[in-house]
Amino acid sequence: MTRLVRHLLSDLGGVVLHLDFDLPAARTLVRCEGKLPATAAEFRTWFESDPILALYETGQLTRKEFLHRVRQGIGFRGSDEEFVAIWRQMFRPNREIVQAWHEFSQVVHIWYLSNTSEMHVPWVYQAFPEIAVHSGDALSYVLGVRKPDEAFFRRALERLGLDPAECVFVDDDPVNCQTARRLGIRAWVHTDNAATIAWVRSWLPKGLSSGGK
Repeated sequence: MTRLVRHLLSDLGGVVLHLDFDLPAARTLVRCEGKLPATAAEFRTWFESDPILALYETGQLTRKEFLHRVRQGIGFRGSDEEFVAIWRQMFRPNREIVQAWHEFSQVVHIWYLSNTSEMHVPWVYQAFPEIAVHSGDALSYVLGVRKPDEAFFRRALERLGLDPAECVFVDDDPVNCQTARRLGIRAWVHTDNAATIAWVRSWLPKGLSSGGK
């Protein structure tokens, strides 16, 4: 018998928040000393291939250490505060998803599961208070591991006290969803707002009030 869904596990960046990498990348590059990368695309390739991001997002580097390594890599001339301000500009709320999650929070608990750093979370909850409809979160820099590692999900479930059979998970990365399914969590790859909202709605408990969570 299928267990009642009581928990919506949701990614942040790429689902609840739109991500615009090109804008902060371009603003960063004009403050660099001419080292590679020369374009936003090259910057992204360097950033995603260099291990410093994974180290930072798993809590193995402090912000100061991370920014020092970035300066070494691309020659950024601005202050630490300027770098942080530039990169926080990458976020924009996905209004349709935010509205739906707000509605769904009346009948299920919402939990955010994210690969991120202390530079961005919990700051995003203050910058975009409309997204703060969640009961709690599980963040890579706290857990010490990133999605799609199974350990991320196991630690998240343990930290939040959740039964995977009572959860549905939404993420924009298919690999993350594959891992969640292996652990018994029903998962949906987000590509379209309407389809995602319809899928989650199909799992919602019927006839429950907000007091019935």
